[in-house]
Amino acid sequence: IGAAAYAAPEAGYVIGNQAVASYTNTAGDTITVTSNKVETVVQQVSGVSMTSDNTENIAPGGKAYLPHIVTNEGNGPDFFSLSAAEGAGALDMSNYVFYPDADMDGVADSATPITQTPVLAPGEQFGFVVDVTVPSNSASGASDSLTVTALSNQPSPQSASNIDTLTVSSQAIMELVKSMTVD
Repeated sequence: IGAAAYAAPEAGYVIGNQAVASYTNTAGDTITVTSNKVETVVQQVSGVSMTSDNTENIAPGGKAYLPHIVTNEGNGPDFFSLSAAEGAGALDMSNYVFYPDADMDGVADSATPITQTPVLAPGEQFGFVVDVTVPSNSASGASDSLTVTALSNQPSPQSASNIDTLTVSSQAIMELVKSMTVD
């Protein structure tokens, strides 16, 4: 039996049950008795996971592009609000913006900032990039973290977080993005 055979039913799915009992009475007649039908509607349960933590060096006044992927782990459609909280380190990471990365290649697909994901079906994923700019007067060795959170928008919301860490370096920094075009 495949894994799909054990998957939880989606929100709104109706599960019905009805009992039937047969017996033979003393006269030899077979009697069948049917209970009332009972139906249960599966309620939506939220769930979310997010990958991955990022650790990078950054030049003073530089930008970092930190990719993340949100997965709807719930049993119904959901969208997720995106937020970030700066740590207590010496580096100012308060200048950040979220951009969509629908093809999940680690590169923003649009210059339009977002604050939430689109509606995702159960099991569906969505990528986004956090664009962080640090001040040009950042001291070499200064470091801080940014806790990035995706919060479900259901009545019993669930959240998932990643921690991105940046450290200012005066050394040469090179970022490489691989891509390929297939004809």
